[in-house]
Amino acid sequence: MVDTSGVSREAFSRSCGEAVALIEKTLAPVEKEVNVTVVGHTHIDNAWLWRICHTHEKCARSFSTVNRLMERYPSTCFCTPSPSSMSTSAKITPSSTR
Repeated sequence: MVDTSGVSREAFSRSCGEAVALIEKTLAPVEKEVNVTVVGHTHIDNAWLWRICHTHEKCARSFSTVNRLMERYPSTCFCTPSPSSMSTSAKITPSSTR
């Protein structure tokens, strides 16, 4: 539905608009109010095909990016299935987590 596979910003925006139109059309017959929550996610394979120091760098970059997005969009929800990655990142780069 939403195309995130390396497409241009315009194509991504267009696919988002199409997704919203489909959701509105699909939910129109529903009488009760529906709330949808979208949660951002990152999956980091610890030391998978790279050295552990690269995992730490990737964690710091990923969490720093999420922090910037959360500052720009305060209602952003984010989760990571790897508390150990977040813990390690907090120790190495405290500013990357909050």
